Amino acid sequence: MCPGVKENELKPHLTEYWVIPPKENAAFVASMEDVIEVYHRPHDAAEPLVCLDETSKRLVAETRTPLPVQPGQPARHDYEYERNGSKRRKNPGECCQPAIHG
Repeated sequence: MCPGVKENELKPHLTEYWVIPPKENAAFVASMEDVIEVYHRPHDAAEPLVCLDETSKRLVAETRTPLPVQPGQPARHDYEYERNGSKRRKNPGECCQPAIHG
């Protein structure tokens, strides 16, 4: 343990993503503001706000049988895997009251 660093203070496995507008790209920022404006509209049951959640998933297969959970021991998976491509998935659904920050 490094001096001055508390246990579990650094969590390099956690990552956050957000959109950072390119410098001097007014058109991009204006488009982003148009999208954000949609979420500020009052709820209208006749015209619901429909969100599209798009995800990309890697398709992988285990090369060795994982070891199951045991008392005091989490399930264990080998770090090796077999690649089977990727898949983009779109999940449409009606948005409920979105949380707007800022």
